[in-house]
Amino acid sequence: MLLSIVNNYVAAGDFSADEKFAPLGCWFKALAPNLAVAVALTACTLYQSCIYSACLKCIFVKDTFIAMPGSIATSVLPNVLGFGIGVYALIFSMSDKFVKMFHARAQEANKRGEKISVLTLNADMAYPLLIIALAIVFGLLQQIFKESSIVVGICWLLLWYSLVETIGLIGVIFRIGEQALLDKVESGDESS
Repeated sequence: MLLSIVNNYVAAGDFSADEKFAPLGCWFKALAPNLAVAVALTACTLYQSCIYSACLKCIFVKDTFIAMPGSIATSVLPNVLGFGIGVYALIFSMSDKFVKMFHARAQEANKRGEKISVLTLNADMAYPLLIIALAIVFGLLQQIFKESSIVVGICWLLLWYSLVETIGLIGVIFRIGEQALLDKVESGDESS
């Protein structure tokens, strides 16, 4: 199921994503930009840990901010996840007209060579929520394995990546809101 969500996201909601893997280029195009930002933020965070460490090695000092990304992830991200799930649920209450309009625009984009479908909306909402949930899981693991530099590094990476994806989720919510408002304006104009 998790791989299916990621593959649908990478394939931009392509109908065939449930049956076959998206091409490698799609994986790179969909995941690389945000992942690169998260890697850079993680590197900066861990580099600070190296500077503050007495022997200039990446040793995480107990009870420091850098050594506790798990507590940050488990305290902040559940709220973001809950909000995202609530918004995701609202998608299913959108009017049929809105969904049909989105589908028509997706078909127009496909004619221009862009790969998009009405399922893009579903994938664009589910993928960030999946990453947030994964970051929470690693946050819990990091609190168990406090001494593991690898788990601390992965936890920071997932924390930053989930925050970057949250910004993308806000963008999706903005697009949905924009289209819904335009749909209401068009509906009001037709009734006049």
